[in-house]
Amino acid sequence: MAWPSVTSPESNFATLDQAHKALTLQLIQQVHYWIECCLLRGLDQAETTCALQQLGLQPCLTRIVWNQLELQNPQFFSVYSKGSVVKDTLCNSTPYSHAD
Repeated sequence: MAWPSVTSPESNFATLDQAHKALTLQLIQQVHYWIECCLLRGLDQAETTCALQQLGLQPCLTRIVWNQLELQNPQFFSVYSKGSVVKDTLCNSTPYSHAD
């Protein structure tokens, strides 16, 4: 009768660590995807954080991924934030009225 093989605790922890890293990377990629979807819809960081929170994502994770995207793509976010300011200005302004 053969004894079952026993793995060392270090190898079990290494396997768990690899699984955790893979899961974390997958979660970050998912948040990245959802942020891109929100950007396509013209949402700013606060609106995106709120929308993703409704999907069950933690706001701090959304902000971390958003900030990393800003660091990786400063020109895009500079232009995008200017567009957001214009959108907010247009949405919050009073409609033009004609004097009769």
